[in-house]
Amino acid sequence: MIIIDKTLVNGYNGEVGASESMTNLQSMTKIQPPAIKGLGKRLWIGIIVTANPTNFPCLSAYLRYCGLTGDAIESRKYSRHARMLYYLLAEGIVKHRDSTFRPLYDKFKGDMAVRYEGEKPYRINNAAMCRTSTFLAKAIYRHCTDGAGESMSMVQSISKVQSASTDSI
Repeated sequence: MIIIDKTLVNGYNGEVGASESMTNLQSMTKIQPPAIKGLGKRLWIGIIVTANPTNFPCLSAYLRYCGLTGDAIESRKYSRHARMLYYLLAEGIVKHRDSTFRPLYDKFKGDMAVRYEGEKPYRINNAAMCRTSTFLAKAIYRHCTDGAGESMSMVQSISKVQSASTDSI
């Protein structure tokens, strides 16, 4: 467990090495989090520590590592912790009604309800949350590698593409 104050960092509780871990953690968090409602300090630190987007050469490698692609799920070679963090972030944006990602989640939930007609509501919700997690990971990757301004415009362009593709179906 990672707690930001100096009492517990990476499993150390005042033992030797706690100051080193705190220094490393502070240097990793120089990347400012994007303005997403539901993305708190702990979740942001967890994403940076577990799956730092700057450590990956391309977006597809990052998504595979986080378990947000079909081939990663089938091969079972992905970070379950990173996938869980992005799922928690998706839950957070739903609860806090983020103005950018909540409409995307609502659209995905409607699409999943049509696609999986007759399924139980929790399965439809889970599918929409996983799809939203993928878009959140894409936005965070672009935020960390390209700059803060482009991530939100990327999400808006994705939502336009999604609406155009579902209208043609």
